Amino acid sequence: GWGGPLLNAGVLTGPDTMRNSAAVTAIESTQALTRSGDANTPWNQIGADAAEDALRASNRPGWFSVLAHRHILGDNTAADQAVSAMSNWLATDVPGRGPGWVHTTDLVARLTHWSIGVGWLQDAADSDFRRRMAGAVQHHLQHLDTRLDPLTEGDMRRPLQLCGLIIGGLSWPGLVNADVRWSDALAA
Repeated sequence: GWGGPLLNAGVLTGPDTMRNSAAVTAIESTQALTRSGDANTPWNQIGADAAEDALRASNRPGWFSVLAHRHILGDNTAADQAVSAMSNWLATDVPGRGPGWVHTTDLVARLTHWSIGVGWLQDAADSDFRRRMAGAVQHHLQHLDTRLDPLTEGDMRRPLQLCGLIIGGLSWPGLVNADVRWSDALAA
């Protein structure tokens, strides 16, 4: 199965959740990128003068979970927008390459947004989309598993990386070694 206990928790439901200014900004930025065509530009075709924070923001698709949340709140167009935009992102992403794969915290952010977002989309996400998402999650879990930083005082990277393995493993239990990844992460 592509889902798990975290997908149906509904912990962030309610109209006040949409008042999060970071989430609104993410949607507005994504809409502006989509209008200008930049959201569909593969990472390896983006000009060298693009700012690092813009590149990282484009690879932390928080807009996906925000759109999925709008869907469960009754926005009839949000699910199609989420699936379409994420499908475009997945089509241009090359696992292990590009700016979205440099920082492991970006992978954790994606796993978190994807796990929550797919759960909120429920049946609005067809099986082909879920299959593509599961493949992307599998790549993320494998990449995180091989890039765990040592635990050092005051550094949040390793705890965040372990959280990514836990979230991805529990939310997508049908993936190869998902159970091993989340249980090993809890024991680390």
